[in-house]
Amino acid sequence: MIEARHCFSPIYFGPLFMFTCEAVADILALSFARWKHCSVRCCLSAVPGPPEAVSVSDVLSTSCAVTYQPPLSDGGSPVTGYHVERQTPGSRWIRVNKEAVPDLSCPVTDLLEGNEYEFRVAAENKAGLGEYSAATPRITAKNPWDKPGKPGRPVAVEVVGASVKFEWNAPDRYGCSSCCHGYGMTVPVQAPGTAEQARSVSWLNQVLVSFGPV
Repeated sequence: MIEARHCFSPIYFGPLFMFTCEAVADILALSFARWKHCSVRCCLSAVPGPPEAVSVSDVLSTSCAVTYQPPLSDGGSPVTGYHVERQTPGSRWIRVNKEAVPDLSCPVTDLLEGNEYEFRVAAENKAGLGEYSAATPRITAKNPWDKPGKPGRPVAVEVVGASVKFEWNAPDRYGCSSCCHGYGMTVPVQAPGTAEQARSVSWLNQVLVSFGPV
């Protein structure tokens, strides 16, 4: 058996090529010539380009979501999934997902509150993993609200038996428009016969008129 090889160059990724092989018998050795034809169809694929429009949303203290759009070029083969990486300033890139994500959004968890992060995404097809996108702008892992400010000093305005009615001014800031759900009051209580003080804490809801802010 005689092995024959031929290299075709240049070959471009993406198009579908048709190759035809012809086998010719030695006319001098045989009384007739034989032609044998075989056809080979092959599709050459490249890795996909970088995903488009990579962005970060729904940022909280320990999580966020990374979204993206398909690459402009799939390399001649459909994209089978995406891989997301994260990085903190001065550190190496770390893969977020263990398996390729088939969707155009990837949830990210296990962030450390207060740390800054960048993200990038690569697409994958049967030819392999493509080029990563440019890094996203840095985000800080934090909730989109702050702690409320300090309320005004509580004032006892009414004492009836063992009950006391307090009033106070609302804090100068709430952290967000709907994040202040109530107030907590710390009341020093002196144990009978001792100079020591224990501390009891009661959580008071704004809807209680007798304890509402003024």
